[in-house]
Amino acid sequence: MDVESDLVSQVKELRKDIFWTRCILGFALLCLAALTLANWRRHPRTVEANEFLLRGQSGNIAARLGQEGLGDTCLTLMAKGKNCRCKSVCSGRRGFQF
Repeated sequence: MDVESDLVSQVKELRKDIFWTRCILGFALLCLAALTLANWRRHPRTVEANEFLLRGQSGNIAARLGQEGLGDTCLTLMAKGKNCRCKSVCSGRRGFQF
């Protein structure tokens, strides 16, 4: 009977330990969620620029998005190689131009 009471007391102690472990884990997850949410709201949702440049691994410009002199919005793609060619797609008052 003494062994049975020891087992019952150990089970009660283990249940209490599990309860406190779950409480601490829940609190840690709640803090992590709050920190993630606070950090996420800091990041801007809008990026504004006059021109966007896409550079390759070598540092050369591969594409450009911006406005030309007449206010037309253009996307310019550059190819690498001996005969470096550029292709632009512009939209503006006159519609799309290739």
